[in-house]
Amino acid sequence: MYRKILVLVDDRKVTQSAIGQAIALAQVHHAAIFFFGVLPHHEYPTLPKATKEASHLLLAASTWAERCGVHNQWNLGICSGDAYTVADAAIKQCCDLIVVGSDEQIA
Repeated sequence: MYRKILVLVDDRKVTQSAIGQAIALAQVHHAAIFFFGVLPHHEYPTLPKATKEASHLLLAASTWAERCGVHNQWNLGICSGDAYTVADAAIKQCCDLIVVGSDEQIA
């Protein structure tokens, strides 16, 4: 049984499917979702634009979950190594599962 699910949110098309599947899992398990966006580690001038775009994506995911009756919250992290940043967020938020969309095709 899952209590809290971390969902990595980005601008890839496959992410929408991952969000939908995480919401369905949360409904079945009566779990909460923690939507998480990772900002690229760039120079300062690009950070405000990236933050705005990521916040928009996270808000859309949160709104979708709320419409489905799933309690959720969201936050952004600065990339210090993608996997490390996501794993650290999952630990801090006490998440039981991490959901990430993949562009890979499985034969």
